[in-house]
Amino acid sequence: MNDNFNSEDMTLCIAIPTFNRAIRLEKALHDLCNHILCARGKKHISVYVSNNGSSDATAAVLDEYIKIFRGCNVSYAFDNVPLNAGFDANVLNCYCNANGRYVWFLADDDNLEVGSIDSILEDIDRNDPAVIYYNFGQEPYTFQSPYIKESVLYARIDDASVGAISKIINYPKLTSVVLKRDLEKVGSKIKKTCSVEISRSYGYIHCALVIQAAFELGNVFLSNKFIAFSDPDYMDHIDFPPYVGGELVEIVDILLEANGKQFLKSAFSFELADPLTTSMNTLATYYRGRIVLTPELKAELEGTIRNSLKINKVFNVNFLMHFLRLIFALGYARVLSLYKGRPITKLKGRSDSYAP
Repeated sequence: MNDNFNSEDMTLCIAIPTFNRAIRLEKALHDLCNHILCARGKKHISVYVSNNGSSDATAAVLDEYIKIFRGCNVSYAFDNVPLNAGFDANVLNCYCNANGRYVWFLADDDNLEVGSIDSILEDIDRNDPAVIYYNFGQEPYTFQSPYIKESVLYARIDDASVGAISKIINYPKLTSVVLKRDLEKVGSKIKKTCSVEISRSYGYIHCALVIQAAFELGNVFLSNKFIAFSDPDYMDHIDFPPYVGGELVEIVDILLEANGKQFLKSAFSFELADPLTTSMNTLATYYRGRIVLTPELKAELEGTIRNSLKINKVFNVNFLMHFLRLIFALGYARVLSLYKGRPITKLKGRSDSYAP
């Protein structure tokens, strides 16, 4: 890397949005500190954590790392937001308050590849990108079968290069995204344009930031490097419905219209999941003991099934097929409870508790 950065200006802020995951956050900060100390460009790195109204020991963990990062001569800051404003507001808070020309979003349960920090600094120095999107190690994508197979830089986004954005949107991993910070052209516009979506907290505000930064600033770099990978137990802490991708379509439409780019809509191809089918399959997997769901998500999936059954009271072949699949997946007693709106008894030995 050409070491020509101004040491007084932090180049890259590693920003972590977190909520009620003190144990995982402590591990993430410990590992991150070690990665920064091993990085050649460590003097250009800062760390920022946005605590989204956590009620566990998250605030104590953040206080603990003041001395640790200070002792390592690493710029470190955090915000303890009083109330949970939702995931999207928390990610946007990271973008707006990060101390750096670029922000790298790091999920608190993801792990960094060796050398990832220096790789990002080198790509910033070489390409001056508005958006960088990296490979992320999670099945089905591995070093042997990467999602991004070839590194490509797109100087601007038009009808010939919009596929670069579509590639990101179709696999929207938070930790894969590095963005140039521009509060006026990107941050403020997202706050105004997507205000309703932020309040609903779909979980895709980083995609909105990607789209806006690409249209306003250009230079989108897709990298075939792997910079992070998931925890082995990532399937044990699912906290979003499997049909949530449908909300991403709405965000894309809003951003295309706001930027006068509706003609690019055909480049975004989404495979939308059916809420009834995916809710049913996810709950069936949960009841078989293969995944863990938060109580809130479990209740949402049950509500989706219940509402679908009530809507489809008219007897038809489609309803019959869904009903039979429900019985097969969940059992007759559970389906009847869902249909009549009665609470479902927990399986013996199972718990709805979610331990971070």
